[in-house]
Amino acid sequence: MKIILADSELELVSDFTKRNKIFVDNEDDILERGKHKFISLAKDYQRAGRPDIPYVFHSILSNYIKKGIEYTIHTRNNKIITWQDLMGAETFQEFKERVKPLLRSSREMSLKDLVKTGKKPIVLSQYGHMKEISYLKNFDLIVMGGFPEGDYISDLSVMEKVSISSEELTVPDVLVRVSQIFL
Repeated sequence: MKIILADSELELVSDFTKRNKIFVDNEDDILERGKHKFISLAKDYQRAGRPDIPYVFHSILSNYIKKGIEYTIHTRNNKIITWQDLMGAETFQEFKERVKPLLRSSREMSLKDLVKTGKKPIVLSQYGHMKEISYLKNFDLIVMGGFPEGDYISDLSVMEKVSISSEELTVPDVLVRVSQIFL
């Protein structure tokens, strides 16, 4: 099974400042909400600067590699980070150091194309049709949101969207529930 963390808010400060037409002196770091004072001026501040979400996703799923679970982080800028890229990154600082060069690379893929790597994909969304967690056993690729609030930025309109809870869930909450199908 593959799991994709989609539209994650993982990006370099420089990408964020270009998108929001903001200029700062030091742009050589991962954007972290609240760490940089200029963020409050940006229009997408509520979603931006959340590297903690993909880090937690990686931390949890790295324990499931031996059980056949593969995972990919897809960023808002279509950068792709695979589980192989992150192996051995245990602390948040190690994660950030591994991710920086990957965010500078030209390895990009739209979420739509990334989803095509699965034979039978499904999207988890709080706006999808309510289904039991066991329903996910029918799919080989699960897409889940990597953002703190809202919905996907990428166009996933042609895919089935399901919800596994009547309330909005965090990434750890989703992974705990989804892990029931592959334990």
